[in-house]
Amino acid sequence: SRPAKKATQPTRPVEPLFERVEEPTITTEVESTPEPETTSEENKKEESGDSEDSEEEPFGGSGYTDAHSAQATVRPSGAPEDDDSKLRLKRELLAKCIALQTDVVNTAKKAMDEAQEGANEEQGSTEEKFDGFRESLQITRDMYAKQLHEGLNNLGLLNRIFINLHEEVMLGSVIFTEHQNYFISVSLGEIKIDDVSFVSVSNQSPIYKALAGKRKGEKFYFRDSEFTILECF
Repeated sequence: SRPAKKATQPTRPVEPLFERVEEPTITTEVESTPEPETTSEENKKEESGDSEDSEEEPFGGSGYTDAHSAQATVRPSGAPEDDDSKLRLKRELLAKCIALQTDVVNTAKKAMDEAQEGANEEQGSTEEKFDGFRESLQITRDMYAKQLHEGLNNLGLLNRIFINLHEEVMLGSVIFTEHQNYFISVSLGEIKIDDVSFVSVSNQSPIYKALAGKRKGEKFYFRDSEFTILECF
């Protein structure tokens, strides 16, 4: 019975030795498991990055940004970039308006003086036909006198415009839109500065009433048309 016990004793510890050998294979499988975990984390980061991009796209494509940010940031053709250039453009526009308005005043004064001289020459005539001619000359003189008075008032208004920068539309503002550019001063029509066209409009005109107080990026309506203020200073 004793040798039988000795034979059974070595067989029992051999089995756990083989089981222990198999343990490293289990650990290698466990070591391989972190690799998919790292890739899953990277995938999560990539997915989160995609979601962030997808969240930004609808905001950037919203109607508010299209109407305000996108249009307001578009620099219109001929618009100055820095403050010094803006002030220089204002000075050039104002100087040109003053020169044009001075010509209007001089032309009206000359025409009024000529009409007055003609009426004075016919003053001593007693014939009825000359009386009618003298009366028409006086009417012409009064018409040019009215133009002269308005021209002098406009010239005085131009001389009171202060050259500075401001955000809201007011007297002296330069405005760029997608359709037309404006200089708020007096009604003198189209003016060109460095091949850029501006319309000189009065602060009493209907279009000024539609523009007054508005800022860059805002819209206004005039004669059934929509305008966006691309630049205002």
